[in-house]
Amino acid sequence: METNKVLEARATGGDADALFRLGYRLAFGRTRARPEPWEQIATMWHAALDAGYERANLHLARLYREGKGVARNGRRAVGHYTQAAVAGYIDAQYELGWMLRHGDGVPADLEDSVNWFAIGAASGNADCMSEMGYALHEGLGRRRNYRQAVWFYRRAARRGQVRSMHNLALCYAEGHGVTASPRWAHYWMRRAASLGYVPARRWLTTNRRGR
Repeated sequence: METNKVLEARATGGDADALFRLGYRLAFGRTRARPEPWEQIATMWHAALDAGYERANLHLARLYREGKGVARNGRRAVGHYTQAAVAGYIDAQYELGWMLRHGDGVPADLEDSVNWFAIGAASGNADCMSEMGYALHEGLGRRRNYRQAVWFYRRAARRGQVRSMHNLALCYAEGHGVTASPRWAHYWMRRAASLGYVPARRWLTTNRRGR
């Protein structure tokens, strides 16, 4: 592992990787004697991006979304998220989809939101699959389609995505997109509850078999 001094020397010469890594260590280093210097971190990541380090887009998007080291700016956050998402960063695709769905600092755009979730889901990301299921179940940016919602929920649940386990259980309980089945509803709800998902535990408390 390169020391900070080595990285600093490289960063002085404009090395994009060194600039990004120095900022990352300041932000997430395990031993910090003082609060993270977010303004300095933002400057480093901007410099890394200017030098061609595309991954910096994702982290800059988060800074603009949260207002850390920079003024909170939803449009700039979306701009950086979009560049990262286009470059194939699945975390950016998920976070951009979430931001656009909820209108977090920008006007909500349900259609664009679900398009990004679809791209992430196609890459195998369980969180994006879960959000695709929810969008199709609720008709958010796509026409409501319970069968397709169940398809996404099941794929995500099999990958350990706890919200999808819960939502898939509800589909079995209510007969949405599948034949109603108390057995499968309880199976998936117990799986979610075993992972600490509070809504699943509550459902099991009020929907015990035999009631």
